[in-house]
Amino acid sequence: MAEEPLERKTDTPQVVRGVVAGAIGLIATGLLANYLTHAGPSGSPELAWIVGYGLTVFIGWHYLIRPINFGERHAQ
Repeated sequence: MAEEPLERKTDTPQVVRGVVAGAIGLIATGLLANYLTHAGPSGSPELAWIVGYGLTVFIGWHYLIRPINFGERHAQ
C-alpha cells in the first residue's frame, strides 16, 4: 500500500505578518535613529538602535518562532 505524503501545516499569513513587521521594525529603527542623530540629545540614537532591534527581534520571535510546535510528532 502506498503511503500518502504528509501534509505541511503552514500559516502563510502568520509568516507574512512576521516578515512585514520585521521589515517595518528595521526601517523605522533606522529612520528614528537618523532623526535622533540630528535632533535628539547625545546617546539617544544608540538607545533607539538597541530598543528598535530588540523589539524587532521580539516581534520576529513572537510571529515566526513561537508558533512552531517542536514536540509534535509525525503520524505514521
